[in-house]
Amino acid sequence: MQFSVSLIDILVISLAGAAVLAACITSWFLLTRYPTFRRANYFFVLLLAALVVFEIAEALIYGNVIHTSIRTAYLPIDYTWLYGPALYFSVRRMVHPEDPWKPKYWLHFILPVLQPIYLIVLTIGGASLKEWFWINVDQPWFSDVDNYYTAFAMLAYGTAAWRYMHNTQPKTKTLKLAERWLNEILLIFLGCGMLLLVMDMLVPDLVGIFTDYSLWNARWYKGTVTLIYSLAIAITCFRTLIFNQMADHYVAQNTRKEDYAIAPDQLGDYATQLTTYLEQEKPYLDSGLTLQSTADALDIPARHLSYVINEKFDQNFSELINTYRVQAACEILTAPGNNYKSVLDIGLEAGFSSKSTFNRVFKQVTGQTPSQYRSNA
Repeated sequence: MQFSVSLIDILVISLAGAAVLAACITSWFLLTRYPTFRRANYFFVLLLAALVVFEIAEALIYGNVIHTSIRTAYLPIDYTWLYGPALYFSVRRMVHPEDPWKPKYWLHFILPVLQPIYLIVLTIGGASLKEWFWINVDQPWFSDVDNYYTAFAMLAYGTAAWRYMHNTQPKTKTLKLAERWLNEILLIFLGCGMLLLVMDMLVPDLVGIFTDYSLWNARWYKGTVTLIYSLAIAITCFRTLIFNQMADHYVAQNTRKEDYAIAPDQLGDYATQLTTYLEQEKPYLDSGLTLQSTADALDIPARHLSYVINEKFDQNFSELINTYRVQAACEILTAPGNNYKSVLDIGLEAGFSSKSTFNRVFKQVTGQTPSQYRSNA
């Protein structure tokens, strides 16, 4: 079979290779160089990996390496169902990096895991199984379900991620940077997703060009999809690196202090500010409260705030916050009409992230478990 290489072919393959290289370099930087959002970056690297695998697949399709016949179709190189959950949990980890991983979160990854599994089964089953699947399942309905679900999942998870970020109050400067970055990423995915949906679903109905399997592999279609993904990955990587660099720079500016000495009167002022903030605003009821977010809310350098807590309260930040949370829990436990509330519900309402943490800290502070305290009240 003769195959001529045009300038368009060189452009498409070059951009695809550049996008894959950019994603690999970005992933390395996110995991090794930028500590501020490292936990969030684990999930974002997972998203980049899924995008890279799909980009490589599209480049191979464009080069007529795979999908030239039923034998080279349905290879386990499609992880599009992972896009939404990976983005959403990346955002959750940005907002609340200290939250423990809960078993129910695994439910979000059931379908993303099943997607490559069914492709592996088809690959093992050989050409006959693939042909049966193509005729009886994929062509009649599954292809449309796959495309619509990918689009719906990205829209749903993207919206959930945006709402989760948008509703977080108060926002630190780093989270404000994260919100701007998220808006950009969502616009990129929304634009690319809408364009691919038009190509996948409207164009076939309008011009009938994909009625035959060989025509479905038309080079203009494969090249366009590859270019769209290349540009989306490249822009996403660039903006993500810039965002992480800015976030790390901001954190470094607020922690890179050589002189931690605070005048006695300023020490007392800071302590008063902190006490007033904790008693009036009750930020400790948010399980994701951190030293940095508290410092940002008070406009006090984080290390100065830590010094104030150590000197004036003889505690560290976690101990001080947990003291307030235990006080709140005691009030809830003894309040009339709260007998129906479980210990777990009360712990979560008071700002603790889990029942085990609540029980341990409560007993350290009061000498009793929450249940014992309720019974003795």
